[in-house]
Amino acid sequence: MQPTGPSASGAPRSALDLRSHLIVACALMLAATVVVGRGIEPVAVLLIIVSALVAWHRWILSWQVVLSLVLAVVLFVPVGRYSIGANTPFSLDLYRLAIALVLLAWTASLLVDPRVRLRRTALDAPILLIVAATLGGVVINHGRVAPLSAAVLKSLLFFLSFVALYFFITSVVRTAGAVVAVTKFIVSGVAALAFLAVVEQRTGLNVFDHVRAVLPFLQFQGSITSDRYGLVRAVGSADHPIALGVLFAMAVPLGVALAKSRSPAWWAPSLMIMVGVLATASRTPVIAIAVAAVVLLWLRPRELTPLLPLVIPMLIVIKIVAPGSLATLKNSFLPQSGPGLIAGQRTLAADPTLISGRANFKPRLIEGMHRPIFGQGLGTRQVGAGNPLRNAPVLDNQWLSLFLDIGLLGVAGWIWLFVRIDRRLGRIARTRGSPEGWLAAALVASITGFAVSMATYDSLAFVQETVVLWVLLALAATLVAVCGENNGSHSTPTT
Repeated sequence: MQPTGPSASGAPRSALDLRSHLIVACALMLAATVVVGRGIEPVAVLLIIVSALVAWHRWILSWQVVLSLVLAVVLFVPVGRYSIGANTPFSLDLYRLAIALVLLAWTASLLVDPRVRLRRTALDAPILLIVAATLGGVVINHGRVAPLSAAVLKSLLFFLSFVALYFFITSVVRTAGAVVAVTKFIVSGVAALAFLAVVEQRTGLNVFDHVRAVLPFLQFQGSITSDRYGLVRAVGSADHPIALGVLFAMAVPLGVALAKSRSPAWWAPSLMIMVGVLATASRTPVIAIAVAAVVLLWLRPRELTPLLPLVIPMLIVIKIVAPGSLATLKNSFLPQSGPGLIAGQRTLAADPTLISGRANFKPRLIEGMHRPIFGQGLGTRQVGAGNPLRNAPVLDNQWLSLFLDIGLLGVAGWIWLFVRIDRRLGRIARTRGSPEGWLAAALVASITGFAVSMATYDSLAFVQETVVLWVLLALAATLVAVCGENNGSHSTPTT
């Protein structure tokens, strides 16, 4: 029997033999397909994948790369427009499968790998309050939940998967360098989306309607188109132009932070993302960016004030690259005909169970006061034109939706979560230099901009930016922990 001790490279000989056998097996399969003349392409792809895993398995299977792959799926595979052909009780989106596999692998690592541990974070208490309010609302409203049990369960799993994703990230992203690396990936990916959004706005071509050319195992459910004042509103890989625009707005402060603390080269993707915001022709992202700009100016006034004159050439670039976007945006804020902006937002749709105006929240507040503490139960309010269970309108106000779904207790938890992380990060942003101080300021700006934008649309109903929000919250919590440890206060791991 051959010994199985370590080889000259330090790897166990049994592991090397296994890798060699895998490559040889795939090569033999490829040779067989060449002889037969069928199935050459899929076997060749399999051989390439196996070879890559053998050569770079330590890097490919690192948690940071795994997180980046999940983010890539969320950013570049439209949720709801593509599904995997599987017999499941719900639409099996690729992002669901990716997150489920990662969380299963992480759970197994928690049990067997001492290097992977749960860590206490700055947001544990508010997250616990939100979870308690959510579960409490379902239990208390059992009469409303029972007829909609499947829909309620789906909503609960949807919410809890994001909470689990948060704790996964905080347990595997543990250094400031890792936080910066994930931030760079987000900004780069969103900049690519912004470029494609400008292409869509100029030509009407949405490349994300052709993802099957790259991933043929996905089933296409149909495209989404939108326009405003005759101008195409870019949808990209999102569910709606507003959702895409807010995703861009969340990434802009991150790009600015990288440009100021890392390299001026990051100004290019940051400007591209700004142009992408205008390509969506949406008001909400502009509000989010305005809030983020105020936050950045408040936290880093000396560094940002000299950049204010650059706004004029930036507007010129936007007018050249995305013509008509600025005029469309002006008309959407200041309509030249019909009711004014606020009056228009009070208008109800012809079907009152379909959509409610953003400013028409008084009837919903009265409705919510019937169950003010725990709300009506997450998932019991079913919305959407194509939803056969529809029993409530889309409110276009996430804070009001939270009040109706999980009550004042849940709303208090969300407010506490945003205020707590903003205060912790704000302290770091004002007292630290680059890069931690700039990154903290950018995360405050992104998260605060998102929190304000929640008042103008149902933000947590859109998977793409909800995932990015929880990723940013996790990165923020890690940055707080790292800066606390460097100051001598240690974060105690829990199991």
